[in-house]
Amino acid sequence: MRVISIENSRKLTIRLPNELKDNLKNTANDLGFTLTSFLRIAIFKYLDVPELPDIDKFDLPKEKDARINFTVNNWTYTILQRQSDKYNLSITDLVVYASLHALDYYVPLVKLTKNRNN
Repeated sequence: MRVISIENSRKLTIRLPNELKDNLKNTANDLGFTLTSFLRIAIFKYLDVPELPDIDKFDLPKEKDARINFTVNNWTYTILQRQSDKYNLSITDLVVYASLHALDYYVPLVKLTKNRNN
């Protein structure tokens, strides 16, 4: 297990819709992850890539009434900053983008697993 030292980490606060926050928490819980771990996975899977091919077509929610505080290491922050500079988007929008993609991928898997266990 890798431990993030305090001097090599940054605290982030992102704003997102309440429904998205609830869906992220529930999905993370169903998968056995903390919300923070799930967000980090989403960042690496969907943002640590050379191109974000559908970013211009992606409908980012305008309403952002919930907050999530989480800590990222410098490597993760660099990914966010690089894509923020490249696409002229806020870090919050990028985390929301990655989160929505992660939900699109993981929610059907969770449902399939629950259906098989019932």
